[in-house]
Amino acid sequence: MEFVNSSTPRYECLLFDLDDTLYPLSSGLSEACANNIIEFMVEKLGIDEDGVVELNQILYKKYGTSMAGLKAIGNEFDNDEYHRFVHGRLPYENLRPDPVLRNLLLTLPLRKMVFSNGDEVHVMKALKRLGIEDCFERIISFESLNPKVNETEVSLEDYLPEIPVICKPAEIAFEKAFDIAQLNPYTTLFFDDSIRNIQTGKAMGLHTVLVGKSEKVEGSDHALKSIHNMKEAFPELCSGLSALVTNNIQEYMIQKLGIEEDKVQELCLELYKIYGTTMAGLKAVGYDFDYDDFHRFVHGRLPYTTLKPDPILRNIILSLPFRKVVFTNADKAHAAMIIARLGLEGCFEKIISFETLNPNTKTESPVAATGTRAIFDICSYIANPDPAIQLPKTPVIGKPFEVAFEHVFKMTNINPHKTLFFDDSIRNIQTGKRVGLHTVWVGTSQKDEGVDIALEHIHNIREALPELWEAVDDKAEEIRSRQKVAIETIA
Repeated sequence: MEFVNSSTPRYECLLFDLDDTLYPLSSGLSEACANNIIEFMVEKLGIDEDGVVELNQILYKKYGTSMAGLKAIGNEFDNDEYHRFVHGRLPYENLRPDPVLRNLLLTLPLRKMVFSNGDEVHVMKALKRLGIEDCFERIISFESLNPKVNETEVSLEDYLPEIPVICKPAEIAFEKAFDIAQLNPYTTLFFDDSIRNIQTGKAMGLHTVLVGKSEKVEGSDHALKSIHNMKEAFPELCSGLSALVTNNIQEYMIQKLGIEEDKVQELCLELYKIYGTTMAGLKAVGYDFDYDDFHRFVHGRLPYTTLKPDPILRNIILSLPFRKVVFTNADKAHAAMIIARLGLEGCFEKIISFETLNPNTKTESPVAATGTRAIFDICSYIANPDPAIQLPKTPVIGKPFEVAFEHVFKMTNINPHKTLFFDDSIRNIQTGKRVGLHTVWVGTSQKDEGVDIALEHIHNIREALPELWEAVDDKAEEIRSRQKVAIETIA
């Protein structure tokens, strides 16, 4: 197959590894799998127990999987028997349904596939335990890459591979996956926890996401500590207002700022990562534009009519006997429109918006001695970081930076140690935790660093925090949070 590459990808497909990618390493399945492989080598192949661990490590490192290595050095065994022994005894009960991941996958309007070295039975068992077995167009498993000759129409000569078993990280495995799924690697995001697989995927043209790590490595375009962070890392993938906001920002960059289209997506993402919002980043690197014009372009064209009144949420908020404040990076017009469409007017004491944090909206951008605007090439800097060069600062105040939180505390006379902070951004949550807030990460059931409570949906607040209503139900004088501190404010 021939593919056309583009420096700015328009993603069409998401390709996921299974083990330790769609579920966490902490499940214990990988450890159990490794132990079962060792037992198979000793019990079924008669390999000396004293050297079996070292041999297994060598084979895995050389051939990608222990199974491939065992075949390569001359061991004969039935593939199905191997998989039954290694995977058939795994503690699948450790895997729990993951409704957050399921909802996330189902809302992504792209082709989605699983690409695993595991056998088909193992893959389906794991997916069913997670409750996501129907979220994928296709499963590319061991059997897909290594079909039995008598079950296919391929000739024996065509079937013979250069290696006994085809599997990741071998390039031939990726080539077969591309062919089987008819996917273009240059428009595909590949998620895997293995650095070797990621590096091969990158060499094959895929856009790569290393899962389970917060720092990128050679060959990885992105890094996600958890697959649940996918929405935040790739907001452009998601449907709804957030995705439209991202699209509008990129259109603004092209139409209003004259940025080349093939550079927009990368620039937009890098500025967001470094400066908290793309707008703050654009100002930092030297683009001169009017804040109100930006907000009108980005938010003014959103289909707010898709939002409907939420009487359940309104009743929940009104029943909470605390001060209630909204804290958003968005402009006040956008915040007011959202609140009005949801039917939440009158529920909040104050709205902290972009204008609140940035009262002086006079346009100021760095100007070179020649009189022309100085645009800092941040993408080149990221590709070749120079410790002697200091990143430009942004004039915009906003989350996730501590100065924004400090401003809010002063403006509203909030005590962070007596405040519950709700946000869907893990970066905002982690900053909030550092400045003393009690944090509630909304949109996930999985905790992360800096998260006190994980809340799958804002409607679940009563079930997750029943103690907030003790003052109403029991007419108590004070309410204590899970951390045994009095709560006075919800932001």
